Amino acid sequence: MVFEDFDGEVVVLDLGTGRYFGLNASASALWAALSTGVETASLADAGAPADWIAGFAAECVQAGLLVEAPDAPEAALPAGFRLPTDAAPRLEAHSELSDLIAADPIHDVDLQAGWPHLPPDQVDR
Repeated sequence: MVFEDFDGEVVVLDLGTGRYFGLNASASALWAALSTGVETASLADAGAPADWIAGFAAECVQAGLLVEAPDAPEAALPAGFRLPTDAAPRLEAHSELSDLIAADPIHDVDLQAGWPHLPPDQVDR
């Protein structure tokens, strides 16, 4: 997974499937916290609506963007955390470019050696 913030709205790209996701402003704020290990209870304590948190977290888990990590140490809420309340969090999935993104050989690299070295299990391809 890679993601980028574009003026408060995040785009998440799943390099394995080629799907990408657009997050509106409130989803982007929740993503910034949840993707770094902030627990949902901390977000609720900061004033985020519980149904927004639960719904967005469940969508991210279902889409394969986040996984529950019950034994991980809790991260601190990002400094200046503010949840835009003008619209509920929205996660929009897009797959029209997935074949092209997933087929791009630059993503099939050895994580230690980098491009152009294939991972050991793909050397004979």
